[in-house]
Amino acid sequence: MSFASQSTQLTVASNPQPSRLKRWLRSCLIGASASVLLGTSAHAADRIILTYQDIQATVPISSIANFANTGEVSGDLQELFQKYPRIQQVIRELLTKQIRISPSFVEKTLKSSTGEFVLIQLEKLINTSNAGDEIELIRNTLLSAYQDDNAFSLLEIVEKFPINDIRVDLTSLERVYTDVSTFVERIQPALEVAKEFLQNYICDCKNANNR
Repeated sequence: MSFASQSTQLTVASNPQPSRLKRWLRSCLIGASASVLLGTSAHAADRIILTYQDIQATVPISSIANFANTGEVSGDLQELFQKYPRIQQVIRELLTKQIRISPSFVEKTLKSSTGEFVLIQLEKLINTSNAGDEIELIRNTLLSAYQDDNAFSLLEIVEKFPINDIRVDLTSLERVYTDVSTFVERIQPALEVAKEFLQNYICDCKNANNR
């Protein structure tokens, strides 16, 4: 039997059961939508291009993850740290340090202009060839990294980023980590407290004026 004949028979056989086909298509669409919303991807970056000052190193994601977790360096990464040995331990620590993020930040702030400050800082660290798409990619990647423990590290962002050949600027690593962690863990919670206080104060004033 030819391939064409098999295809014809398959089509004829599937026509009496349109509801099953609809259910299957609906399941596929739901799964795809969930993947987009959570920032998950079947294909994450395979390698990254690290830049620091005047040197560039192209390394597999597995190499940078191994370095962050064990301190072991190899390949182009070794060349980078031979030229700038003082940054090796600092970069390792900054890659693995966890930044805790509250559920309220994810639900209320991350998609607002206030939360976009975090994404813009991370964009200074990670560059891709997808001009104009970085902010949304970073947002989804952050959500994916946050899910399991309500925290993320810069290494997790790099590992989960769904684009091949991303460029990571190690020169700005410390500043980006400091800005993001300070905002997420200190400034934003303080803003929330201040906002709640002001709302209560305004409500009290209105109630007093209505008496």
